[in-house]
Amino acid sequence: MGPWVRFPGWVALTNSRLACQERAVRIEYRVALGVRQGSSSRALRVRIEQSLFSAYTQSMMILRTIAVVLLLGFTHTLMAACLIDDFDDRDDDGWIRCGDWGDRKTPVWDPSDGRYCLSMSEPLKAPPPPPLTIAAEWTKTGEQSVYANGCVTVDFQAGTEEAGTWNTHFVIGLRADCKHGGYKAMLGPSLGRISLYRRLELLADNLDTTFEQGEHYRAEFCAIGSQLSLNVWPRSQPKPESPQLRAENGLYTTGNIGIGVFVQNDNRGPIVKGCFDNIRFDPAPSCASDLNCDRVVDSLDLRLVADAWGGDANCASSAAEDIDSNCAVGFGDAVAVAKSWGTCPTPLSEQ
Repeated sequence: MGPWVRFPGWVALTNSRLACQERAVRIEYRVALGVRQGSSSRALRVRIEQSLFSAYTQSMMILRTIAVVLLLGFTHTLMAACLIDDFDDRDDDGWIRCGDWGDRKTPVWDPSDGRYCLSMSEPLKAPPPPPLTIAAEWTKTGEQSVYANGCVTVDFQAGTEEAGTWNTHFVIGLRADCKHGGYKAMLGPSLGRISLYRRLELLADNLDTTFEQGEHYRAEFCAIGSQLSLNVWPRSQPKPESPQLRAENGLYTTGNIGIGVFVQNDNRGPIVKGCFDNIRFDPAPSCASDLNCDRVVDSLDLRLVADAWGGDANCASSAAEDIDSNCAVGFGDAVAVAKSWGTCPTPLSEQ
């Protein structure tokens, strides 16, 4: 029964009924083809029955889930997110390490602890030459139009004065490239500042954003058509209903997703280091439960939910399979997949 073995309660209720229906469908199909027990068409009959049974079980899996949706009247708000990288594999495959550093101090791109930490190999002893930004870009986004419109969400941790990292600032890029093009969201914890830029042009600014040292945060940066927005909040708290920053600009239409850390030119740091995790993308228009980002909600997405079934109820991990955002992967997430079953709306970039 594929992933439905994960749902023993529902399967137990329907096994006997399915067995009867299965036998009835087999008999009707044989009669329609004029195939009889013991005839010379035995091999053909076996192949037909096997194909029929496979198609039948797949259909029943979908019908079971849809029936549950109807019974429960499921109304929870659904969100879709295509995982780009959670760095659980301890590598940064698929990322381009940006910058031509020449004789400068050596930058470090380190995913070895399950986060992507960008830093300098040694503390700064003098104001850095401009620009001092350590960045990386996810190259697949520039190759696939589905990533041209949507929202990228990242987790990051503010630095501390004790560790010497409090003055490290963070940057997120959309429709970007390693040559400073595209749109950037700047996050300055020690300054209490968040900003939106087009290349080096300031589009929107907020100087009254509170950050706490050592706190984990989540940022959502969106570029949908010409509309840009930025939302930042503590990871342990619910997402705010409205973004803190909005801007409008249509210069860039495609490019990569990027992340980076930097310090200001008059700021000695002294330690330049920032870590990112759980980098995800939600295409526009949103397609609920499209977990593998192929613009179709189908059995592949249902299997991803089944494989993560019973996962640790940890809101901070923000598991993509936790579609109903209840901090656990389970029955409600399977229902969410069934409710949005089918082809997703056409991405804005292809309309």
